[in-house]
Amino acid sequence: MAKKLPPEHSRFVKGKSGNPGGMPKGTITRRDIEGLMGKFCHMTRAELQAVVANPKSTMLDIMVASIMAKSAQQGDHQRFEALMQRMVGKVQDKLEVSNATPFVIRRPSGETVELGVEQAKELEE
Repeated sequence: MAKKLPPEHSRFVKGKSGNPGGMPKGTITRRDIEGLMGKFCHMTRAELQAVVANPKSTMLDIMVASIMAKSAQQGDHQRFEALMQRMVGKVQDKLEVSNATPFVIRRPSGETVELGVEQAKELEE
């Protein structure tokens, strides 16, 4: 069965944007931060401090450069890690559970399920 076209009044007009407002000017994107981090990762600590001290630097430049400079100066990897998590996202932690004895799962409904070793192995697969 062929798809029906939407009603005439709700179709896109040829040559006219479906999002005329678009993204507001000045919006900071992930690509902006990635670009700055790529640029700043190749700078020395003194060069990063010069970016922070430069009155013509943008606030975004100052924030990213200062976080990177302080984390390098103080050996504080948590600052840099927080910046990376904002940019890339947090890496998922893997949880591996192994248990030779049976265990009980209690569901929110109050129901309990007892799993033996063989059943637990089936769940892992």
